[in-house]
Amino acid sequence: MTAPVRFLRPVALWMLLFFCLGALPVRGALADSFTIRCDWFDRGNVDAGGVARSYAGKYPCIVNGGVMPNMAEYDLEFPVAGEYTVHALYAAETSRPVEILLDGKPLVRGFTDVTGNWHTDHAQWFRQCTVQIAAGKHTVKLLCESCIPHICALRFESSAAFPKDWQVNRCVAQQKKAAASQPRREGFVGCYPLEPPDSYDYVQPYDPIPLPTPRADRILEYTLMGAGKYPVDAEIARAGATVNDPNADDPTRNELLQVLSLGGDEATDWVARLSVQVNPE
Repeated sequence: MTAPVRFLRPVALWMLLFFCLGALPVRGALADSFTIRCDWFDRGNVDAGGVARSYAGKYPCIVNGGVMPNMAEYDLEFPVAGEYTVHALYAAETSRPVEILLDGKPLVRGFTDVTGNWHTDHAQWFRQCTVQIAAGKHTVKLLCESCIPHICALRFESSAAFPKDWQVNRCVAQQKKAAASQPRREGFVGCYPLEPPDSYDYVQPYDPIPLPTPRADRILEYTLMGAGKYPVDAEIARAGATVNDPNADDPTRNELLQVLSLGGDEATDWVARLSVQVNPE
């Protein structure tokens, strides 16, 4: 009976070793993430208004603001120290490389991929780099010597889990919310005109509206235009989620899901592309 015992002991040891190795965290594995909107920049010379809105469909974006080099800076609070993988959501018909800097130090010359179109309906996520970042305040800078691609968002995927109640809470987002508060005006339902032009599409709104909009509660406002006499077409699309990243569906950690408009709308995890035809044929 001694031979079987001698054989089983090393087998048991190997099984124990494999079990312990499997319990160890995988280097670079996704444990948590947060996403920021690039049109909510703290400093920069890029455009996120009139010109950008003409390219903004499913997502808001930043575009060339007419001053070279194009630049946008983002003041961020990283909740934990760890290895962060940076992903960018953008649209680019042709390649327009962008330097990504952290606290003034170059990380990578990224944004080299293309999507085949400048409109953000065609925006895609692309991995940019992986970097070790200490917990605390840092500044991420995007720098492009010529015209910047149409950048929608940055996602930071961490190898370490965040504190349970941690949220993305940037000062610039609060400023956008304050700026979105407007008094009610006669002839409007919220931000939408009661009598729209012949063809009305939220991608090019009558009034500036923080994108991506409208959300679920905005559909009612569209149907109210003209006392309901205009037909409304709606196409539902996901907003900002990525495969294998459950945190992308959490509005507290994904600014693409945060709606800032009149009345402080609640966030939802989808966006509706709506259009109203005043004189349908």
